Amino acid sequence: MAGRRREQEKYSSRPLDIDLLLYDDLVVSARPVRLPRSDVLEFSFVLRPLAELAPDLVHPVTNRSMAEHWRAFDAGSHPLKRVDVIL
Repeated sequence: MAGRRREQEKYSSRPLDIDLLLYDDLVVSARPVRLPRSDVLEFSFVLRPLAELAPDLVHPVTNRSMAEHWRAFDAGSHPLKRVDVIL
């Protein structure tokens, strides 16, 4: 549970939040787990970093690389804004 209490609001801040997007070429459609997550191809804030970090990674359902998906993505539908991060 990583410090999350069930009585908290559903979308409140929490110490740890991990979303599993892909796992090798595994495809699972049984709830509660769905792999790959649809978010991978639906949102620029998910797809663009994947395309930058692993451009040759192949989506197990579409059989297209993340770079191919990013090139075909309508970036105007979900614009991204680059921000500086200080660690």
